[in-house]
Amino acid sequence: EGLVGQAAMEQKMIVFEKAPSDFILIRSGMGEASEQFVVVMPLVHEKVVAGVIEMASTSPLDPVKLKLLDTVAEGMAISLQGI
Repeated sequence: EGLVGQAAMEQKMIVFEKAPSDFILIRSGMGEASEQFVVVMPLVHEKVVAGVIEMASTSPLDPVKLKLLDTVAEGMAISLQGI
């Protein structure tokens, strides 16, 4: 199950830096770029995984941004579990 399965099983965020150039390609109407940074974030509330989000970036995420993602993840899990 790869990084998504690992993040769900461990219930911990995985930050993957310097990904291979063919790992994920970011595309938009203005062009495309190979990302180098991947964050795989499980959405967990009360030890129940509601989902996993995988994000890619062309620049590293600083500790403040990673903390924000971690904080928002529980709220997203609560919302998903309420559906």
